[in-house]
Amino acid sequence: VPLPDGLEPECAVFAGLCAISLHGLRVGRTALGDVCVVAGLGVIGNLCAQLALQAGCRVIASDLDPSRREVFLKCLPEGSDALTASQAEVDELLTRISDGRGADVVFPCMSTKSDQPVKDALRQVRPGGRIIILGDMDIRIPRDEFFVKEAEVSCSRAAGPGRYDPVFERDGVNYPAQYVRWTEDANLAESVRLLAAGKVRVQPMISSVIPVSEAPEAYKRLMSGGPEIGVILKWE
Repeated sequence: VPLPDGLEPECAVFAGLCAISLHGLRVGRTALGDVCVVAGLGVIGNLCAQLALQAGCRVIASDLDPSRREVFLKCLPEGSDALTASQAEVDELLTRISDGRGADVVFPCMSTKSDQPVKDALRQVRPGGRIIILGDMDIRIPRDEFFVKEAEVSCSRAAGPGRYDPVFERDGVNYPAQYVRWTEDANLAESVRLLAAGKVRVQPMISSVIPVSEAPEAYKRLMSGGPEIGVILKWE
């Protein structure tokens, strides 16, 4: 996808991750006025919440780390229809803004070995709502609550149709737009457009820009669960 003039490379590098979040919203069939809960405000969750706002949704964005909630708020323009909360506060906010119905869509966006995020999502989603898993977590669904909610649960596969298809990715054979409008490259192009237009803001997520020679140390810091969110490797 060609980058337009004026889009800084430090922002453009988020386009692939933005495409993953964008595909998640498409899988969730988000619509104007939907109440969405985004759980986890790393890069993927932050972008997912921003895109949900662009789609006209009402968003509750939560994270255990208050610094990540602060970064998310810095990404938003004034007057955004978003609320941030600790995970313990989500249920009360959700009851208030949904008039007790629950969320139309819940997006668990964290990485954990626990199945608690899925249990939380099932409690928060309205009957007939949708749970779209963008994170990496244990998926075990309590049958009784799942039965009562009659909710849909789905995993979003990367950036969209075409991913992991060698004919599409290696050979460059595109799918007919009549049947598959939003392929992974179409989602990537739209992500670049949104970044260039300032509709999606990523600058507050950039924790540091470092030489690629320091990549091993940067990965260690990220894996240790420190405060950093976005580390950009600079190639000289």
